[in-house]
Amino acid sequence: KRILKSPETFKGHVPYYHGLSSVYRRSFITLNITHAQLSRGCNQRVLDTLAAGGFLITDSRRVIEQLLPRQKIPMYTNARELLMRIESAVKDPAGRFAHRRETLELIRGKHTYDVRMKNMLDSRFRGNDGGV
Repeated sequence: KRILKSPETFKGHVPYYHGLSSVYRRSFITLNITHAQLSRGCNQRVLDTLAAGGFLITDSRRVIEQLLPRQKIPMYTNARELLMRIESAVKDPAGRFAHRRETLELIRGKHTYDVRMKNMLDSRFRGNDGGV
């Protein structure tokens, strides 16, 4: 609140299939804090936010770093780093806009259903006679 210089706002529940991508796209920052029970995974918010053209700051998780280049996605490991990432985003609107564009291209190039399915099939049938 202090960094963003605006009052906290909560506008209610947003249904996942109707309007959530618009919220991600219009939000100043989407903050991802992975639930402790998801110790080895990546929640859908990470890819959903980026696919919607939103700006994401996420906690540092190995699986997220494997999916997305760390230099492209602001990550934090503690509260001090999180505040630094937020302050940086607030001070650099052009950088935030460039980040949105670059990560949207990254998602469209590497993380669509078509690309992911092709990767799974290639991985599964690699070394066989090549037939699917």
